[in-house]
Amino acid sequence: MSNEDDKLAFMSAKSGFGDPRKAFDHALGHAENPDYSVTEIWWWSFHIPERKLSGEIYFWRHTNLETLSGGVWVYQGVKQHHMQCEHFNWQHFLPDLEFDDHSLYCPQLDLRVNILEPLKQHEIIYRHPESGTHLHLFSQAVQPPVMRSNNTHFEQVAHVTGTLCLNGEDLVIDSMSFRDHSWGDPRPEALVKHPPTLWGVGVSADGQSSFNFNACDDPRRNPMVAGYGLTTQSALKTGWIAKGGELRSLTGMSKLTERAGDGLRIRAIDAELADDQGQTYQLSGEILTSVMWSPWPNMCAFFGQLCRWTLDGEVMYGEAQEVFWADCFIKMYTPD
Repeated sequence: MSNEDDKLAFMSAKSGFGDPRKAFDHALGHAENPDYSVTEIWWWSFHIPERKLSGEIYFWRHTNLETLSGGVWVYQGVKQHHMQCEHFNWQHFLPDLEFDDHSLYCPQLDLRVNILEPLKQHEIIYRHPESGTHLHLFSQAVQPPVMRSNNTHFEQVAHVTGTLCLNGEDLVIDSMSFRDHSWGDPRPEALVKHPPTLWGVGVSADGQSSFNFNACDDPRRNPMVAGYGLTTQSALKTGWIAKGGELRSLTGMSKLTERAGDGLRIRAIDAELADDQGQTYQLSGEILTSVMWSPWPNMCAFFGQLCRWTLDGEVMYGEAQEVFWADCFIKMYTPD
């Protein structure tokens, strides 16, 4: 990898899969890597597509610093600024999680995740009385965790049900979605020169078809990406696809992104995927919700975006989260 890729190693892994037996939900008591930026992250999402509503739940533990960042945000439609979200409560500098093998809890956020059955069932409870916003969700695994080849990150399809009280309005949550957990790797906040990178996930209504990828646009289709020296092969960082109970690794991808008038926000995605069995797939995406903000000051991200995907004619819903650094932001941004 180049020096820039070394700084972004947490965003990718070698092709193929890791050992699913190494997956776990509880918090690490100790990180083997002494790097200050080692992190441990838990993420859940939920959606109401007909309302164009998305919600994100995030614990971001800085293991060796013994601090925490995280929060909950809920948003409808396209937002120009994260402060326009119907609910946004993210805090950067918090004491470490209170945790054991059965729960993760941050009293400052009043956000708790109960591990009812490891890697299978979770209960999420969040309260923010000042805004009249509360969550009580249950996450039920639909498939086993899909471990990356580095054995420090997995994605998992989940069926999320429960209730959301959003600024006093009661809503029912019943969505197929994704969650993930990563641990043990450095996540430096370095300033890098790299094109925008998209982390995309999608799942069908019955949970039987799903996919995940981390990729840049194909440099053959996007001259700006070509200017960073990427090849079509290196533009795909990692990915997999699951259909009919069979899990396959993605070995190729050609993606092109259609942008909105600001030059940044995604309107649509067109892609062709190839797996390790030689099968190809046509994938398109349409963004329904969007909010950009900066999880750290040296980058910004559409974190997240609800995407209506179509994979070979099958409709799926999921996330399309995209990261930008200053160099590509300056090249792409078109002010109003």
